[in-house]
Amino acid sequence: MSSGWEEGLSRVSMISTPTTAAATIRLFLHNCLFPNGCDAFILLSSTLFSSAERDNDINLSLPGDAFDLVVRAMTTVELACPNTVSCSDILAASTRDLLVMLGGPTFPVFLGRRDTTSSSTLLI
Repeated sequence: MSSGWEEGLSRVSMISTPTTAAATIRLFLHNCLFPNGCDAFILLSSTLFSSAERDNDINLSLPGDAFDLVVRAMTTVELACPNTVSCSDILAASTRDLLVMLGGPTFPVFLGRRDTTSSSTLLI
């Protein structure tokens, strides 16, 4: 049974271009296939003191519309239940919801992931 915030994600996950679903799936895979993945490291931006994995050459081709979709979903969830749901869970649930909206298969999303607080291109 899904929670209220998960049901709200399908309303947020409106596809603005045909490539948004594919881009979001790619973003999810880049986040979850790396060692220690599924921690939302791909959503962190570089700082003056550290270059984030998001800005590594291998990740520069990740489409911006996927990031936009996830940010919209994160904003919606944060407004409904602040400081409760991790960005990692939002990315996973959003990806699943997009697949289902497009007629693809569903998959269980196990919730409770913790977001990372640091990211470094040195880890790639």
